[in-house]
Amino acid sequence: MTAFDEIRDALRTHTGGSAPITETAEYREALRTRVRKLRADGVSYPEATAREQLLREARERTETAQRRAVHDAMTAQTERENQGEGEKWAKRANAPLLSRTPQPGDPYVIADEGRSPQSRDRVSERLMAQYHGYRASA
Repeated sequence: MTAFDEIRDALRTHTGGSAPITETAEYREALRTRVRKLRADGVSYPEATAREQLLREARERTETAQRRAVHDAMTAQTERENQGEGEKWAKRANAPLLSRTPQPGDPYVIADEGRSPQSRDRVSERLMAQYHGYRASA
């Protein structure tokens, strides 16, 4: 399953499959309670105002849930990608270092036109593994 599929599925779970909010008993009860409160406060057209407020609050909750679901799916995908990168850097950090000391019988001029081989920095490699979320198994 790709990251796109996970994000699409997260959106589907929060956008469909349930009855409209105005058809639920909880909504009707909340509407009655809000109308009573607005009437007591002296608001004009308390039924329409209460309906508008409740629908706006429900829309905001739905949008927040959708954003959270997409964020969670994207975060999970990023963590999986970073785990692979972390393992790559940890493997590289644990690889043996090559000796830069010439051995008897080695040619005087090396194949890369006399330049010395690049030295490796294990500290940097381990830091990159930690940055990408690699956790060494104990």
